[in-house]
Amino acid sequence: MEEQRIFPLAERLKRLIWLWATLASLLVGSLQGWLSYRHVQGELADELRAITQTSVPLLAVALWDIEREAVQWQIETMAERPEIGLVRLTVPTGQVFIAGDERLAERMAPSLFEVPQPGRPLNRLGQLEVYADPAAFQEELFYLVLSTLLAYGLLTLLVCTLVGFFLRRHLENPLRQLARYLGTLTPERLRQPLQLERAEQRRRDEIDLMVDGFRVMQQTVDQHVRHLDELVAQRTAALQQALSEIETLSRTDALTGCFNRRHFDERYGEEFDRASRYQQALALIFCDIDHFKRINDRYGHAVGDAVLKALKVCLDACLRERIDWVARYGGEEFVIVLPHTGQAEALAVAGRLRQAVADDLGRRAGLPGGDVTASFGVAALSPELTPSGLLAAADKQLYAAKQAGRNRVMPVLAAD
Repeated sequence: MEEQRIFPLAERLKRLIWLWATLASLLVGSLQGWLSYRHVQGELADELRAITQTSVPLLAVALWDIEREAVQWQIETMAERPEIGLVRLTVPTGQVFIAGDERLAERMAPSLFEVPQPGRPLNRLGQLEVYADPAAFQEELFYLVLSTLLAYGLLTLLVCTLVGFFLRRHLENPLRQLARYLGTLTPERLRQPLQLERAEQRRRDEIDLMVDGFRVMQQTVDQHVRHLDELVAQRTAALQQALSEIETLSRTDALTGCFNRRHFDERYGEEFDRASRYQQALALIFCDIDHFKRINDRYGHAVGDAVLKALKVCLDACLRERIDWVARYGGEEFVIVLPHTGQAEALAVAGRLRQAVADDLGRRAGLPGGDVTASFGVAALSPELTPSGLLAAADKQLYAAKQAGRNRVMPVLAAD
């Protein structure tokens, strides 16, 4: 995704401050201009009063003494003042004295002063017209307003610069660090503490509170994730245990604990193929409890179940651990698979099993008489036999042992 260009927060605040400060400066400058205008007007009024009090009496004396040069000098002296643009004196004889810019008389109204006769104020010697200098007025007003605007503008610029500097240092930089940290935050880095590079401060501020709040959130999320991990681990272990139990139940006979018929069918084929492929010995023993129906009828099915369980114990005690294995083939019939075992060794094993059953099965099952026996049919792998043929041969010998009187081992003979 294309990264969007950001506009720094400090720059935005600085521009807003600059805008409003400039507007405030213009407002203050306008007010200052009005005040300056009033000030210049006051200075002009003071200057006219000074002319009335000082220059007019001197001019009256010069006129009375008919000193033309003195009169002209007085007129020029008044016109040299910055606020005065034109001074014109008209005497009753028609003589006119002028100093300054005569064009002002065409577009401005003058201030009029009567020049009295010395000692006789009621007698008029002439009329004095004084015109203000608008250029000087505007220049002074412009200077005052400009100086005010420059002062406020420089102050605003300085304030904005300092505000921008401190905003970048104390707000923008920490926020950028926080944004970079959040941008690279992954579940693996969730436990990595948030560290901001900031100048040491004597007092905590909102940035510190935000960092504290984020750390609290990290700890809470971390604890929640740990709790979820523990729950997932517990659920996974329980599920694995359940699957293991289901797998065990699917291949185990629930009553005796040995393998069931289904597992025998799957595993026996593998044992037979392995032995045939590598020309290894393999033997089967079919085992059937003698007169098991009588036991159920006489002592009840609970005792019959106990006999079946005890038979599993007797068989396991006489077999090789993790090599030989037993499956309940059906009812009271069991199949014992003996890998790497030939005919002679299988007969020996079957003999030990028969003796163990005869000696110990009744006692283990809790029967009063203890007279429980079993018959065994033994068959070993030969090249002409198939898996079903070997199984049928062992079953046939079991039947033969039953027919021969039970409690015996019947091997497959050559004639068979």
